[in-house]
Amino acid sequence: MAVKHRICYLNTDLELTSERDLTPLVAILEKRDLCKLHCAQYNNVWYATLEVCSQYDETELTIDKMLTAIESLDDSSRAIWDHCTRRERVKRSTHSGLSYCVSQPAGQGSDPCLTGLIKNGARAEPLTNSNAAR
Repeated sequence: MAVKHRICYLNTDLELTSERDLTPLVAILEKRDLCKLHCAQYNNVWYATLEVCSQYDETELTIDKMLTAIESLDDSSRAIWDHCTRRERVKRSTHSGLSYCVSQPAGQGSDPCLTGLIKNGARAEPLTNSNAAR
């Protein structure tokens, strides 16, 4: 008898990259129920990875929690967010105990969970050097 494997949603990480120090932004997001997994500078570039502290069974609920945190940023935190050269969500799933990742730039593709990342001024499209100053 063939064993049916079930793919289950685990969580979604928010990955940020910037030339500016991300620690003040990460500190604010931690106060809004996002957990810091990593925040450090390498070769003059800052990298941060966060996830929602609460566990949800659906991607939409996790993304909504992230959006709530992002949309509530004050002006100085929003300036750091806007300066990020990369804002990407990574959805982590499991298949019979084996973990795999699906990475997609926020605001790209047809994933309906990402359409909300642009609402209420939470601009989250991936940035390049040419449009980072917008």
